Amino acid sequence: MDGFGKFFEGLIVPLLEWIREDSVGPALAGLIVIAGLIIISIALFTTVSDYRLINRARQVVGQREEREFAENYNLIDQGLGEISKIRSAWAEFSETLIRPRFDEQNNLLVPCENTARPHVFFNLRELRMGPDFAKVFPSIFVGVGLSLTFLGLISALGVAVDGINDSGGDTANIQKTIAELLKVSSAKFYASLFALFMSVVMTLVLRIMSWALYTNLAALNRTIEEGVRFLTPEQLSLDANDIMRNQLTQLQTFNTDLAMKIGEQVQSSLAPVIQRLDDLGGDMTEQNIQAIRDISEEVTKGIQGATAGSMDRVAETLDNIST
Repeated sequence: MDGFGKFFEGLIVPLLEWIREDSVGPALAGLIVIAGLIIISIALFTTVSDYRLINRARQVVGQREEREFAENYNLIDQGLGEISKIRSAWAEFSETLIRPRFDEQNNLLVPCENTARPHVFFNLRELRMGPDFAKVFPSIFVGVGLSLTFLGLISALGVAVDGINDSGGDTANIQKTIAELLKVSSAKFYASLFALFMSVVMTLVLRIMSWALYTNLAALNRTIEEGVRFLTPEQLSLDANDIMRNQLTQLQTFNTDLAMKIGEQVQSSLAPVIQRLDDLGGDMTEQNIQAIRDISEEVTKGIQGATAGSMDRVAETLDNIST
């Protein structure tokens, strides 16, 4: 363990001696400010580019009502499909849209309908817009500033301890050592101060950039909302219930008509039987009984033949309804 400690001390001592220099603190502060400005410039460039893309999308969509949006849907679809970062989000959103429907005279019957809100797809996270990559740097700058401060304090305290030990109890030497300690420590606070300052500045600037993109995207989402008609789950459920109710009415009508047709067919088939029974009257001989049996068989065959075709049509209709 002692060997490892001496090895690590040999690595850290040159760094402590370097940071003890008077010009190191201001130089580090200047480098921190330059690094912060570079990061802010890159974030600003990215934010401006994304802001322009959102403006292009807003120009393509325009301030359109439902009718105008439906009539120009193909142009809007083509225009948004040509904008980078917007393209993929629009493709996903289009899958939730129900295309507008027109009659033979090209009159609008049903406008474009959506089943999902635009902000689900058009947001900074899904579009990968904004200075998200730079949001970690304020915390990094704070950590760097504190690290440099503690490193400077360790170096200054080490010098002070050596000075006090070498002073031999001389008050003048001790005061000189303490003065040197304060001088070295104050110089190293430059880095910590400017690191904290740049952290605050970067946080404010990044928040402003994100807010600008957010408000622009919100305006785009409102524009899309004005051009489409949102179908809530409750509305879809009501429409499904109406369709099922209409199907039930049609099925009931079909069953009634089928029963009436079967009854008419049976009545027409039994009419000759009733007529012959009336003719036979009360003379029920063996020959008449056999004749009635023959008539019953013929009536049964007639009913089977009459209803077979109807039952086939019923089965076919029920199959069509189930599919």
